[in-house]
Amino acid sequence: TEDEVWTDDNGCFKVNSRYSGSAWMWVKYESSRIKIRGTKGGFASIWQWAFPVKDYVGRLKGPRFNNISVNYEMWSEEGSTAHLYWGAATVNNANHDFHEYAAADGINGPKTQLDVYVGKGDRYGYALMSGQNFFAQSTGVILGAVTGVILAAVTWWAGPFQPLIALIGWAGVQAYLPDVHVGINFRSSSGVKGLAYHEFAHASHYTKAGDDFWGALVAGETFANGHGNSSSTNAGIISLCESWAEHIGMTYEARKYGGNTLQELEETRNESANHIPIGVYHDLIDNVNDPNFACDRPVDGVAGACGPINDAATGFTNAQMFSVLDGATTSPTVFRNRLTASSTPTVVTQVNNLFNSY
Repeated sequence: TEDEVWTDDNGCFKVNSRYSGSAWMWVKYESSRIKIRGTKGGFASIWQWAFPVKDYVGRLKGPRFNNISVNYEMWSEEGSTAHLYWGAATVNNANHDFHEYAAADGINGPKTQLDVYVGKGDRYGYALMSGQNFFAQSTGVILGAVTGVILAAVTWWAGPFQPLIALIGWAGVQAYLPDVHVGINFRSSSGVKGLAYHEFAHASHYTKAGDDFWGALVAGETFANGHGNSSSTNAGIISLCESWAEHIGMTYEARKYGGNTLQELEETRNESANHIPIGVYHDLIDNVNDPNFACDRPVDGVAGACGPINDAATGFTNAQMFSVLDGATTSPTVFRNRLTASSTPTVVTQVNNLFNSY
């Protein structure tokens, strides 16, 4: 006889049946909200890339089965089972956090049963969502490119799947690409969760913006081999999506762990010069006209430029901002104009001054 039950938000579960003798127990990282895949270090069977992470807890002797505790502690060896299970558990918890925070903020949660891959050897993430179709339609162009840049970008998306590519080829790997990838090579839960919140913010945005919009984002970041710059193909979409996800990710990390993450938002201008205005959403919400300069993030170890932020705008909410993040909002400028379409002239001027500071 097999029983399958789900843990609640505290990780507790109950099998409402009576048994005696022995029982065998597994923990599987799959629910109606999320499916988490990942592999251990070294070569793993093709099935490990295809199916949710599953941990065999062991054989339990009856007749009483209660107070069963399964803990996934911090890992010590990269690619070990401890690393995989801890990372999967942390990403699962982050997904539940995100649903809770998103509901409180009045924004969408990610789609039903988000397919997530946890990468044991990296600290980056991405949210392909329906953008997987871009690869299916463009494989010949990408693999035949002589520039090397586009091919390198594909390798970036498929980095965690290199052993699988060697086994079955790029065309076969496309079926294994997830909605979301989250790197778990961190030594803290906050590190994994901060990245996961960012990627789940993308997954939330996707539910509002739709397939065509997301395909344009994935195409833009593929040809830019990352986030690109203000001259990249689809730079407006990249700038909008990455800044929004960073805002939500850092906001939720602060909500979970406290610390100085919100202050970092206050002091951050763009990710790079005139591209990806990370701090602007926080400035639209708060009522603080910070007298200090805000700075662009360092690029390759070189400090970013700094400047004053004219932040008289205030009172906007995450729900208001999310409401205009549909497929028609294709740049920060379009976002600004749609957000203030019904505002007073004074508010429009305040918001324009804020955006011009970026």
